[in-house]
Amino acid sequence: MERVAACMWRLRRLYRVEAENFTHAILAIELNDASEEVARYEVSFGDLAFEELCPVHVRDEERHARATARLGKAQRFA
Repeated sequence: MERVAACMWRLRRLYRVEAENFTHAILAIELNDASEEVARYEVSFGDLAFEELCPVHVRDEERHARATARLGKAQRFA
């Protein structure tokens, strides 16, 4: 009987671990997608070394704002 209880306990733990793994994977995908979406609305006129001297131009303010909000939310949960 002890062995059955131990196996049941392990199975319940396994389900939680599996759910956490899937959640983590989904959040990582969401973070990546949100980052790419933000970047789609940005156009940089400079080299990465001079990023602070060459500001990023935003092509669509409204969509960029929504994408940035989505990215912030994804960062909080990731």
